[in-house]
Amino acid sequence: MFDSTWRWAGTFRRSDRNIGCHWVEVPARLYQPTGDVRAQIEHRAFAAAEIAARYHHRLIEVTLLND
Repeated sequence: MFDSTWRWAGTFRRSDRNIGCHWVEVPARLYQPTGDVRAQIEHRAFAAAEIAARYHHRLIEVTLLND
């Protein structure tokens, strides 16, 4: 059923979108929020739900959608 629908799953996009960063920045920008989350957890900067929401927002901001 999803044979060709998800063929791009697990790959980085190779074109620009109207939101998110330039496509060549995607791999590097994925690692930045992870370090931030580690620090937020370590320092208990926010509640767990807020850390998760902030992390999700940052990942969506990078926009991993493919062609």
